[in-house]
Amino acid sequence: MAYLTSENKDIFLQLIDNSRNIAIICHQGPDGDAVGASLALSSVLSRIGKSVTVAAPDDVPKSYASIPLIASVRSFFSNRKEVEEALSSADLIFCLDFNSPDRIGKMKDAVMKSKARRVQIDHHEAPTLEVDFLISDPNCCSTAMMVYKVINEMGLGEHIDKLVAEYVFTGMMTDTGNFSYNSRDPEIYEIISHCLRLGVDKDKIYREILNTNTEARIRIFGHLLDKCMTIDNNLRAAFIRLSKADMNAYRYEKGITEGLVNIPLSIPDIDYSFYLREDPECIRISARSKGTNDVSKICAAMGGGGHANAAGAELVTTLDLAEARVKELLTNELANENNITE
Repeated sequence: MAYLTSENKDIFLQLIDNSRNIAIICHQGPDGDAVGASLALSSVLSRIGKSVTVAAPDDVPKSYASIPLIASVRSFFSNRKEVEEALSSADLIFCLDFNSPDRIGKMKDAVMKSKARRVQIDHHEAPTLEVDFLISDPNCCSTAMMVYKVINEMGLGEHIDKLVAEYVFTGMMTDTGNFSYNSRDPEIYEIISHCLRLGVDKDKIYREILNTNTEARIRIFGHLLDKCMTIDNNLRAAFIRLSKADMNAYRYEKGITEGLVNIPLSIPDIDYSFYLREDPECIRISARSKGTNDVSKICAAMGGGGHANAAGAELVTTLDLAEARVKELLTNELANENNITE
């Protein structure tokens, strides 16, 4: 699938050619795909003479500290004035890895007030952003992979060196759970092959991002899996709850529980895993599934979304009511599947 066709390529290139100051923004709680895609695009645009600022609504989790130049990602939470000035002076804003203005939290007003043109590159379903140019592909494993393709289709493939390839690989690896879901497309591995030929050390990236722990991370994982996880065999599902009290007791830091939701899926009879975190403003829900089991429908019913095997949502309610709602939706989904089967 080509994103820049003979009909729209000139429009896309003109948007970039006519812009001197470019802002690249991603969603709140930036993950490996959001920062990988953003830094890959930023690197290439900088090399063709553009002044580029990469910004996120909040701080990048410490688990991504090993990503090259990660400190260049400006946080609206920590550097509000700087980010507001960058958005205000931008000629063009790239919106990466999110489909709704609600996904950029308190940065939304500054983005919407900017007079800059907007381009969206994203792999989530049902985009609702108002943009001047949309590149949407819900079938793609990651926004980083989409950015890789767009760079090539722009005719700038020569700028994809080892550094850019590391960003692309990081986004693809983290958004597929190290290629354990949403990763059936053969093109994924063609791109990975190119990254490896450019010198990307995939084992090092995996080790530093997905397989490096702190004592605090191990302790909170142990507590949550032992004391806060329940199994519902009828629903073939696991539920993990992180309360405010436990967050305080274990000195929770953003990103410290990344990957936790995937662990219950290693149990043979568990097809669904839900992680519910009690944040100050809402209950954040991360959902994962195996095989053809689809969690995106469940999250969509709660105002969220994502992909078949990896999705999320937010509910303004209590942990108990949030878990009850998830179980209700999962029960209905399984009942529908049984009716179709019968």
